[in-house]
Amino acid sequence: TVLQECWVSVDSDGTRALVKLLEPGDDQSFEAMDRFYVILGNAGGVRLKINGKPAKPPGKSGEVVRILINAQNIESLLEKVTG
Repeated sequence: TVLQECWVSVDSDGTRALVKLLEPGDDQSFEAMDRFYVILGNAGGVRLKINGKPAKPPGKSGEVVRILINAQNIESLLEKVTG
């Protein structure tokens, strides 16, 4: 979900799925069997969910971040649920 304008690139299983400047309110979903590679041009401007679960904030406002999402690191990317 986009909160602030953010340039986004998404590769799904090695295939380019999106390269676009997203605007606040935009909401994108992607599917992959193996992995995603995501580049965010304003990491603080987006909120990610992985398999429907909230992810940790990917970075700060204005920060460019590259993220690999796969089975090996998915748990480390999710927010810790307390309760």
